[in-house]
Amino acid sequence: MRIFSADGEDLVIVNQSEKPADDGLWQTLGTYRFEQGGQSFVIISNEESKGHVIADAVQFLPEGAQPNLAANAPAPNPLAAATRDSAARDSAASLEVSRKEAAALESELKTLQAELDSRPTVLSLRPSESPSNIAIHVRGSVHQQGATVPRGFLSCLASHTHATAIDAKSNGRLELADWLVSNQNPLTARVFVNRVWSWLMGEGIVRTIDNFGTTGEEPSNLELLDWLTREFIRHDWSTKWLVREIVHSDAYQRASRCSKGAMELDPDNRQFARGNMRRLDAETFRDTLLNISGELDLSSRIESTIPPKVKEDYAFKHTSTFRSVYGPWFRNSLPDLYSELDGANPSFPISKRNRSTIAPQSLAMLNSEWIAERISKFGARLAEETKMPDEKKIEYCFLSTVSRLPSSREMLWAKTTVTLARESQIQEEKLWGTLTHELVASIDFRYVE
Repeated sequence: MRIFSADGEDLVIVNQSEKPADDGLWQTLGTYRFEQGGQSFVIISNEESKGHVIADAVQFLPEGAQPNLAANAPAPNPLAAATRDSAARDSAASLEVSRKEAAALESELKTLQAELDSRPTVLSLRPSESPSNIAIHVRGSVHQQGATVPRGFLSCLASHTHATAIDAKSNGRLELADWLVSNQNPLTARVFVNRVWSWLMGEGIVRTIDNFGTTGEEPSNLELLDWLTREFIRHDWSTKWLVREIVHSDAYQRASRCSKGAMELDPDNRQFARGNMRRLDAETFRDTLLNISGELDLSSRIESTIPPKVKEDYAFKHTSTFRSVYGPWFRNSLPDLYSELDGANPSFPISKRNRSTIAPQSLAMLNSEWIAERISKFGARLAEETKMPDEKKIEYCFLSTVSRLPSSREMLWAKTTVTLARESQIQEEKLWGTLTHELVASIDFRYVE
C-alpha cells in the first residue's frame, strides 16, 4: 500500500497470509500527519505480491482510537471483542482443516491421474444404451431418409433360413455372432479353415482367400475343404485341432522339390504335390534374429510394450524384446525392417501380404544397424566359447541361422573365411559376427523349404 500524507509518500507492505494484529480483523498501517486540505489517501495494489489482495475498508482514526466497521458504532464492548476473537480462531481452524482436506484430495487426484496415464489408449466402440431401427439412406445420403427397416439379416439371402428376432433392448451383437457361427451358415468356418491352411501351406485351397464369390477362384480341392470345415465345426471350432490336423498331414511335410513328372502335371502346385517355398515374414524375421542374439524374451508374463504417457506414435522407439505378436503396430512408426520385408499396412485390412523381391531388401540385410546389433551380440557370445573348436562353432552358426548343418563345400568356405579373417587380425567377436551376417543375408535364411 502507498499512503500519501502531509509528510509525503510511504510504502507499507502487508502480509495478508498472517492474522491481523487488531482483533484479528484490522491491520494497522501506522501513524501519519495530515493537514486540512492536504493529501490524505491510500492506494491499495498487489505490488511485490504473488497473489490477490483483498481489502474491505480503510479508516482514518485519531491516534489511539480503535477501528469500527461503522462510523456511528458504539464504544468497544469487551465481551463482543472476546466473541470476535473466538470466531476468528474458529474460522482459522476451519480454514486449516479445509486446506488439509484439499491437499489430500489433490494427492489422491495425482495418484488416480498417474494410474490413468499408465494405461494404454485405444479406440473402441461403446454399445448404444437405446438401440433402435434406422431408416434407409437413399443413395447413401444421411439427408435423404427412406423407410425405416427392422434390424435383422440380409433378406436377399433367401436360402439362409436363420431368422432370429432381435430383441428391442438388444444391440444385436449377440444375434450377429449366433448368425455367423450358425450350422446353417458354413461360410464362416470355410473361410477360416482356408485362411489357416494358407498360413501353414503358403497358399489357400481357395487362393483368393478374401473372395469366395463368383469373381474369386474355385477351390483346388473342394472335397478337402468341405471335410476340414465339417470336422472343424465338429471339434467345437478348435483352432488347435485344425493346426494339429494340418501339420501332421503328409501334404504339409512334403519337400519343395519334386520329380520332373510331378512338376509337369501340376506346375502351379494347386494340388499341393510338393511344399511351397515360403519366405519369412517380417515378424518371424525379427523374432528369429532376437533368438539368435539371445535377446528374445519368452517369459510367460508379458508387460505393456507401450511406455506410460505415450500419446502419439510418431518416432516411437520399438525396444521391446518380446515376440512380435505382443508388440504395438503403429501406422506412423513401424518397427525396423517391416516396410522392406512387406509388413502389413496398418491402415487397411489385409488378408494376404505382398511378396516383393527388390534391391532395398538386400541392402537392408547388409546395412541395417538393428541387424548388425543382433549379430554382434551373437558373435560376442560365440567368441567367449574359447574351448570350442572352429568346426563346432561353424556348425553352431549354421544351426542357429539356417537350421541345418553345413555341407562339405559350405564348411570349406566357412573355414577359409575364418582363416583369412584371423590373418587380417580381425577380432574374434567381429570374425564370427561377419560369418553369421553372411548367413543371415543368404536366401537359405530368409526362405523355408
